[in-house]
Amino acid sequence: MKKIAKIITFVLIAGTIAAGIYYYFKSREDDDSFEDSDSDVSDDLDEFLKNEEKDADNAAKREYVPLKFESSSEAAAE
Repeated sequence: MKKIAKIITFVLIAGTIAAGIYYYFKSREDDDSFEDSDSDVSDDLDEFLKNEEKDADNAAKREYVPLKFESSSEAAAE
């Protein structure tokens, strides 16, 4: 019975160590891809800012139609 408990304990410890090593290398792989994505974010930001400038230019050129509201006393007089 003691021998089986030692084997189970050894298997659990070995599995825990293997899982730790796996997750360590997986997180390093994710960190490398994260560093590459920094340039993508800056490209997206530059594109967003250019679009905002275009929208601001278009808004400055836009003409607005004045709205004429009738006051309640003028509407009652008619």
